[in-house]
Amino acid sequence: MRRPGARLVAVRAFDALKVYLPFMLLQGGFASRLPELLQLPWQAFVWAYSLSRIHVILFDWVTTAYRIEGHGITLRRGWPGSHTTSVAWGDIASLSIDQDVVHRFLHRHRATLVVGAETQPTVVLAVLMPAEVEMLRSHGAQRATPSGGTPGPTPDVASPEPDAAGPESLHRTSWLDLLVVAVTYGQVALVVPFAISAYGDLAEWLPLPPDGQALAWALSGGPWVLAAACLLAGLAYGLARAWLRFGGHAVRLVDGRYEVTRHAIDRGSGTARAQDVVGVRIDQNSLMRVLGLGTLHLVLRRGQGAVQALTVLPIARLPVIERHVATLLPGVPPPPGRPHAGPVLAVGVVTLAVAAALLAGGQPWLAGLALLVGLWLADRAATSLAVGADRLVVHQRGWASRRTYLLASGALRAVATWRVGRTPWSGTTLTLLDRAPVALRAWGTTDVCVDRARACVR
Repeated sequence: MRRPGARLVAVRAFDALKVYLPFMLLQGGFASRLPELLQLPWQAFVWAYSLSRIHVILFDWVTTAYRIEGHGITLRRGWPGSHTTSVAWGDIASLSIDQDVVHRFLHRHRATLVVGAETQPTVVLAVLMPAEVEMLRSHGAQRATPSGGTPGPTPDVASPEPDAAGPESLHRTSWLDLLVVAVTYGQVALVVPFAISAYGDLAEWLPLPPDGQALAWALSGGPWVLAAACLLAGLAYGLARAWLRFGGHAVRLVDGRYEVTRHAIDRGSGTARAQDVVGVRIDQNSLMRVLGLGTLHLVLRRGQGAVQALTVLPIARLPVIERHVATLLPGVPPPPGRPHAGPVLAVGVVTLAVAAALLAGGQPWLAGLALLVGLWLADRAATSLAVGADRLVVHQRGWASRRTYLLASGALRAVATWRVGRTPWSGTTLTLLDRAPVALRAWGTTDVCVDRARACVR
């Protein structure tokens, strides 16, 4: 078996130091404020944490070995007791190959393999040579065929763009797409003008430092100048986040497998079998809602962690997304139910009462901040659940920014009902399998809808 080599030490050192160095820079100021009685325990904690970084940097390099063969992959880890994992090519549900800044500098790649068996852990090969990466990719045809089975049917997915590079090309992200996606990441800037302008009022209630020169400079241009500057900064931040997430994002359909590549600072690629798709997730920010656009993610049968929802179309027209959904999940999905009005009205009434009280007290910026928070909570409280005759489950959340799940029966792991005290408000929670379970909550579900959802639990 082959050991990763000394480059793994550099990768682990970067992962450890990017957290350790900020901690050491900040811990001195924190320690100076501790009473004398806590100085010794704090120093012991700092020394123990520092020594643990040596373990993080060196342990995998000393104890990890792997082998890539014609029948699959073998990974051995641990000391003094070792654990060996052997994975056949046909048991790999999805493959993701990433290359961040450190890996690009070292000319190495990181591969994440999600194993078909849910009881098996995800296999991560942290430092692979380019030749080994090509060997992994060369077994794509075997991954499309489960062990002991035959290749699944290749979905007939139409190209979403009339000017696609070929019949197998599904999407290639443009800068206009990134501008639309940037609204999702940049909308947090809406809170900044209200928070800065209300800083003086918040400092009276919270242990915040007094107004400084930076705050006075930020308010010197007036509230409208501050709001415009924050909007521009939010757009720039959102565009940067969108580029890092979807820069160079391209998707192809090859032999029933979705192949995703991206070429921003962190390069990477991923594959997933179409036959492992058990649901889709459609995200829409407020601008996408107006323009009739959306983002399509695939929910995989054996996905874990970041691989659980593979982004196929970062931005696409809703008719294009509907064609993909009809191909991946055959059947007639039920129309989304109407959101239960009770929680939305309750949040709205409380928000208006708080905002009116703050406005009457001469604190308009705090009132505006309360309205923004209340609108966000009311939007998240607008949820609905519907289950169709074809055992397709539709969960929808939000109105201004909407997230819709369309799930087949194999995607659900649990269904639970709950009630708020003695009130008539009740709801349902659907659980998806992930590294941490994903809970989808809906208010005001009927008994018939709950029974149909429970019939879809795997």
